Amino acid sequence: MEQGEQGDPWLLAAVSSLTLTPRSAQMLMLMQLTAEKHQTLLLQLLLSLLLQLLLLLLVLLMLLLLLVWLLLFFAFLLLLLSPLLLLLLPQVPFAHRFLDRVVPPDQNFDHGYCGVFR
Repeated sequence: MEQGEQGDPWLLAAVSSLTLTPRSAQMLMLMQLTAEKHQTLLLQLLLSLLLQLLLLLLVLLMLLLLLVWLLLFFAFLLLLLSPLLLLLLPQVPFAHRFLDRVVPPDQNFDHGYCGVFR
């Protein structure tokens, strides 16, 4: 094997020196297992974050649907009450009869106003 070719001798020499002592080989395997374990933990963390993001999106979607439902409910309620409001609108000119029962007719905001109600 020549220097610079595929499988450089210095790399093979370094790896073979690691296998001369059992402790070095064990450390090399432990480092590989630790790296695999970290990759597994990182993958689990990423999956957990993805699930949390999906849950957050689901909650936001539910809130949006609730808002749409409330808007439709109030629009429906307004449609139900609009005929009633149209029926009560002609009664507004006669409201002074009821106002005179509560506020004295001679009371005004210019002179002697004291905010008296009957």
